[in-house]
Amino acid sequence: MPKIGSNSNKTNARGQIEQPASQKRDEKVSTPAGQDDKLKRNQDQFESPTPDRSATLLGATDSGPTVLGNPSEPVVMDKDKGLVTYQRQTGQLFVDGPSGDDVLQGSIGDCFLVGTLSAMAYTDPSVIRNAIKDNGNGTYTARFFEWAPGGAHKPVEVTVDSKLPMIADMPAYGASRSPDELWFPMLEKAYAQWKGGYQAIGDGGLAGDVMEAMTGRPATVSFVEQMSSSEAFDTIKAELQAKHAVVAGSSQDDSVRSVNIRPHHLYAVVNVSEEAGQKYITLRNPAGTEEFGNDGKDDGVFKMKMDDFMKHYYRIFTN
Repeated sequence: MPKIGSNSNKTNARGQIEQPASQKRDEKVSTPAGQDDKLKRNQDQFESPTPDRSATLLGATDSGPTVLGNPSEPVVMDKDKGLVTYQRQTGQLFVDGPSGDDVLQGSIGDCFLVGTLSAMAYTDPSVIRNAIKDNGNGTYTARFFEWAPGGAHKPVEVTVDSKLPMIADMPAYGASRSPDELWFPMLEKAYAQWKGGYQAIGDGGLAGDVMEAMTGRPATVSFVEQMSSSEAFDTIKAELQAKHAVVAGSSQDDSVRSVNIRPHHLYAVVNVSEEAGQKYITLRNPAGTEEFGNDGKDDGVFKMKMDDFMKHYYRIFTN
């Protein structure tokens, strides 16, 4: 079953999912002359360059993690400037532990982040618990891993306060199913702070990068069109049994809307099952709403036959 590393051969998803193939981080990606404007119009971005964070570096040593301070709140989406205010939140970091159903994508195109965190909370909640802590003083520290020359992953600690971007009294971006649970919006905020603001993560990104940032392990992507239904089922089943996060990218064809699937969107894989000889896969829309089959629950979770999955999805990301 063909697989490649997540940092090569990735596909952009119109502010919703993975961007096209990106070469190694220390190599330059070139495009034919005159193509830059076309790429921008089509939202076919390559990996965005790492923002200059020198002004926020508090300390970095070869033996310890890079530590990022919090000189200001993350920059909001351009579309929301003048509408968003940061408001202090109260609650617990975790309520009954992290769950994949906790996360709700907001009005921002970061399903690559939200779907991946949801998948991780389903398969191995300890990844989430180990990634963020309450400092007990109104701040939270997230621990990510950053790729370094030589292929190593170095810890990066990002501290944020308890204020979240709000429009009136509603969350502007990601929220938790329970308003008293803070782990997801705080992780989203810390990731945005690390990458240069909500605008930097709000128009698509790489699920593989999020997986590596959360675990320090390389991610892989499988091409659905190069697999049989049984191969895809067996691959996903093995990854889930190993407690590895699995996410799936929906087709780029807008026609999938007719079956209530969002195109260019990343879905968390919850489980796979076999009933009376029929193979099924259960997925979750990170928006926490809209599902294939219109089962009336409107919770974003749905079960579909593997044959239907093969028609409507085109990439599988694992870590």
